[in-house]
This record gives sequence, C-alpha cells and structure tokens, in this order.
Amino acid sequence: MKKKILFVMSSLRGGGAERGLVNLLSLFDFERYEVDLILLQQEGFLLKQLPPEVNLISDCEDLHTLYRTSLKKIFSFKYPALSFKHIVYTLTSKLAVEGASKSRQYRWKRFYRKIIKKLNKPYDVGIAYMHCEPIYFLVDKVKADIKIGWIHNDYSQLEYNHAMDLRYFKKLDKLVSISDICVEALRKTFPSQRSKLYMLPNLTSSETVKVMAEEFIPEEFKTKKLKLLSIGRLDVQKGFDIAIDAASILKKHGIDFIWCIIGKGSIKKELENQIKSLGLEKSFFLLGTKENPYPFIKRSDIVVQTSRFEGKSVVIDEAKILAKPIVVTRYSTVFDQINEKEGIIVELNAAAVAEGIERMLTDSEAYIKYLSENKYGNQDKISEYYKLFDCTSEEKL
Repeated sequence: MKKKILFVMSSLRGGGAERGLVNLLSLFDFERYEVDLILLQQEGFLLKQLPPEVNLISDCEDLHTLYRTSLKKIFSFKYPALSFKHIVYTLTSKLAVEGASKSRQYRWKRFYRKIIKKLNKPYDVGIAYMHCEPIYFLVDKVKADIKIGWIHNDYSQLEYNHAMDLRYFKKLDKLVSISDICVEALRKTFPSQRSKLYMLPNLTSSETVKVMAEEFIPEEFKTKKLKLLSIGRLDVQKGFDIAIDAASILKKHGIDFIWCIIGKGSIKKELENQIKSLGLEKSFFLLGTKENPYPFIKRSDIVVQTSRFEGKSVVIDEAKILAKPIVVTRYSTVFDQINEKEGIIVELNAAAVAEGIERMLTDSEAYIKYLSENKYGNQDKISEYYKLFDCTSEEKL
C-alpha cells in the first residue's frame, strides 16, 4: 500500500526552495508514494513543471483567499468576508509588529489560525517545505502520523520570533535544513530541538539541467559583449544593490558587458532607480522570472552571486553542472557548496565583486576545465529523502 504524503508550500513562483521542491517531486517514486501538494498561494510558473502524478489540492478557498497577494485579485466576490478579513488582518499585523516576517507570524497566531479550516484527509507524512506559515499550517491544520519541517536558509540571519517558532518546532517530529552550517545555526538557536535536526541538500538533476539548457538561445545573450548573469529574488538578501555598484565599477574600467538578473521581488523599484542613477540602463537588466533559466546560465560568461546570506544556492549547483565560471560573495554557508577551484569567492562589497569578475576574465579557462572534468548533480540523494519519509517519529536516519 502506498504511503500518503502531503507537501505544504507557499507558492511555486520560482525561488530556490520552490525549484528544489519541483526537482524533488520530479525524481519521486510514485509507485511507492501517493503525493498531495497544497500551496498557500496557488500560483507560479513552476506549476507547469509538476509531475502529473502530484495531486494539487485546490478546494481550499479559505486558505487561498486569505493568501492572495495581487491587488487585482485580493478581493473575491465569491468570498467577500474573507477578502475583507485578509485586508484588515494583514494591515493590523503590519501595524502591530515591525518587520515582514514577524508580522506574518503575528497574523497567523492572532487571526489566521482561528479561521482557516483543517484538512480532513489523514496522511502518513506531512511535510512543510518552507519555514514560517507552511510549518504553522502543517502543525495546526493537518493530521499526519509524522510531521516534518524544512528550513531553507541560515536561520540565524532570519528575523523571526524565536519563541513562536520554538512552540511549533516542538510539535514537529523532524526538522530539516539544507547545509551543515544551516543545521548548526538551528542547533545553536534551538538547543532543545537538536535531536530532531537533519541535513538534506536540495536535489538537482544534472541530466535535466543539461537538456533544458539547450531549449533556446536567449535573445539578450546574442551579443559579443561580456555576459554576466545573476538569479534570485529581488530582495535585500540577494545583494543585487551590490551587483549594480560593481557594474558601475566595471563600466568605469572600460569593460563592455551586459549584466542580467532573473527574478522578481519587493525591491524592484529601488534597483531600477539605482540602475538609472548610475547610468547603467544599457548594461544592467532586470528580466523578471523565467520558466527555464538554464539557457541563460549556459550562454552566460560568468554567473555572479552577491548574496548577503544563503542556505544553499540552487543557482550555484546549476552553474557547476553547466561548467560556468562563478564569482560569489563570502557569506556564511558558501564553503558548504563551492571550493576555490570551482569559483572565485570574494568579500561582500562592490569593489571586491568587480575585482573578482575582472580576475575571472583572465582565469576563466582554468575554472571551466575543472568544472567540466567533475560530475555534479545529486539526484542519487533521493534515497536519503526516502529514508526520512519512511522513518517513524522515534527513529533516527
């Protein structure tokens, strides 16, 4: 008899955790597991990439109405009372608590927990594949024999109410993060939970990445200029303000380049203003999200990651698979993922990023040769996921 598994996720818009989930489900053994997926926001271009065997739960109108984000869609004529509550509760929470993360915690604890319905279907395993509200939903609204939470970032860098998270973590059977340093951050912050902590890396299929990288040639990269690429949410964490300042330095040094960023987010306007103020409109481009980013990686000359902190970067794994030279900032978890033969690791400032890019122009062939001679992708690690899903709540891996 198949084991029944539920995944809870915020959305499938295209971030690293979202792509990690789609990669995981694409490798899943559906002869062994029956898989349901519930999204707080039922949107995102990665929805198209879900395997057909995954049952996407759509009959949760209360949940989906309360988590609408688009101003055009926020009001539901079918559920006007819920739409009104969504607006009032969100504004009230933002006024009550400073910071987006803590206001979402407050909104769940003070309001949403009381009005969102529980799921009727029981599961063998419930998995919240993102921190914050997916974990709260799993704990409060799902009946499952084993409940597992996932943290996709360095928790010490996240601005959450630790006391509230601890109350929920205590109700989980297992808590997973994606690198050794991320697990250690959880151990230090929540020492009472150390026995339930596990490390499992995000999965990346090398064959899938290589095949999808050949689907098209991006129009933006049909140029003889130096082609730089960064991928990530337009968020302070990703350090794209640093990237823009680094681009200004490259321009002053006479380097002819285009620098493209794939992703969208809350600070797009600020980044656009910064690009304009530095006169980079013909060199630095915000492309929005792309259903298939791999042709951009393959046709780039250098992949640049300017993050202030990360859990584990899916983009770096994909760049390594496609043997692309990498320049990356020295955030706390970077050495969990890349060594100095695979890319240039620089300090977290614009001058260092620009210098790293210029150095890579000279040394790129050595990095390409090393990356090409090594195998990347970790699809075989799916067996470690199965071990976790098949454990009882008391068992260790």
